[in-house]
Amino acid sequence: MRGIATFGYAFVAAAMFVSSAHADDVAHDLADARAKQAQLDYAGALRIVDQALARGGADATQYVELHLLAGELSAGLERTAEAEAHFARALALRPDARLPAGTSPKIQAPFDAALAKTKKLEITVSADHGLVRLTPSADPLGLVSGISVAVVDATGNHRDVVDRRATRIAIPPGTTAIEVTALDADGHRIWVGAPPAPTNSGMVGEVHGEMHPGKPEHGLFARWPTWAVITGVALGTGGVAAWRFHVAQNDFNGLRNDSTASFDDLHAAEKRGDRWGLTANIAFGAALAGAVVTTVFALRNADEPAVMVTAGPNTLGVAGRF
Repeated sequence: MRGIATFGYAFVAAAMFVSSAHADDVAHDLADARAKQAQLDYAGALRIVDQALARGGADATQYVELHLLAGELSAGLERTAEAEAHFARALALRPDARLPAGTSPKIQAPFDAALAKTKKLEITVSADHGLVRLTPSADPLGLVSGISVAVVDATGNHRDVVDRRATRIAIPPGTTAIEVTALDADGHRIWVGAPPAPTNSGMVGEVHGEMHPGKPEHGLFARWPTWAVITGVALGTGGVAAWRFHVAQNDFNGLRNDSTASFDDLHAAEKRGDRWGLTANIAFGAALAGAVVTTVFALRNADEPAVMVTAGPNTLGVAGRF
């Protein structure tokens, strides 16, 4: 147990160190870019900002600063459309952001264009059956791509559970969510909010405190028709492979009875048969597995996923209902 606790504290320390390192890197990049901007090296400054944006890891304040600076630099290089896009991303997070008084009209124009049509990013957080979900109610730029949830367990150990490609995530058993963060495609932390109060019924709790009935959303691979199609494709592939194996076997038999056939011809026919035989075996195995999964999801309760797997350090939880 002491070893596990030590690992937990080390994990938290490492996560804090990584987050601090990201913040320091962004601050350093911003300082370097502004120094080059002061020297009128707009292209060099923009390269630094672009690299920082591609690297990810900035918090919301740094994200706004990076895009505002990128907008200014792009406009200075007469890349008006790029400048407007950068300004729009900054304004989606901070609608009250403004450029300094006396800014060149060449820079102010794309900023004003973005300001006139950019809507503020708005997000609702809900929790249901061990899942925390982000629902952007206003995200016209499509900024939100992933989710990160800070959790704490009964011993006080903190950690983050992260999925950069989904807007909902399962909370490890025995932990409580304490903070929810929206991530963009590059991993920038563009929005932070509090989790809703946990519920014990089939209701969905939202961050604003209201309750309403809801059903968990079932993703593409949690639907039985998807697995039925996969099973059908696997069966079709297996059938074709089995036929090709039969053809290769006949070719091999014919060559073996042909006194003019060379060893290379026999070997090639044998290898073809082996490849098609292996393909058939794999495809039929996949079809069998797909049929099982199709049956599981077809029989699941409409209000709840049939199988939910959650994982955390040293734990693995599986829950289901059929």
